[in-house]
Parts: sequence; C-alpha cells; structure tokens
Amino acid sequence: MYVASGILLVLSAWSVLARPEIIWGPAPESVAPAQDEYEAQARAVMWLQAQRLFTYRFENGVLPQKLQDAGDPYGAFIYHRWSDSTFELKSADVRMPLTLRSEELGDFLRSGSQFLHGEPVKQP
Repeated sequence: MYVASGILLVLSAWSVLARPEIIWGPAPESVAPAQDEYEAQARAVMWLQAQRLFTYRFENGVLPQKLQDAGDPYGAFIYHRWSDSTFELKSADVRMPLTLRSEELGDFLRSGSQFLHGEPVKQP
C-alpha cells in the first residue's frame, strides 16, 4: 500500500510540475484565438486608431498626412487620407483583411458587434 501511495504521489507531483498536455490540455499561449475573436480584436484596435485620427483632426483642423503624425500606430495599418476630413484604414494583416472608412465608422462597428457580443446583428 505504501508503494502504491508513493508511486501515486510521484506521478501527481510530476503531473503538476511538468503539466503534460495529455492531462492538462494545451498551454493557453499555444492555442490560437478563434477567427471571430481575432476579428473582434482587430476591429477594436482599428476603431481606437480611428479615434486617434479624429482627435488629431479636432486639434489641428485636418487629418495627418501620415499615420505616424497622430502618434505611434496601435497596429499595422495602411492609411490613406482622402481629404482633410476623410480617411481609410486597412489592416496590413493578411489573415484579417479589414477596411475602415471614416464616414462608415458606425457600420464598421455594427458589422463586428456580433463578434464582440456573441449574438447576431439585428438589422432595422
């Protein structure tokens, strides 16, 4: 009985210390986020970057010539300034090709809200 208890104790200690995937499952950092979760995160980051551009326009009267003029970018974006008040941001990530146009900001967020809230979008 003592031998079996000793073996069980050693195996339990090894399991806790080594955290084998067969017992504990994959490590959280090795699991890629689901596609819809990744899209929700990408949309949120693009929205934050758009807010930075709107703040720059509010403070300076025009949009910046380059994305970096409004501060360090939050992610990898392709920025195109169409006029003093309109712009377009594209995700440079090939896994998530998203485009945000300044005049369509509300639509951009609504189309991603199903991913942010986990429920389908109800169209009016």
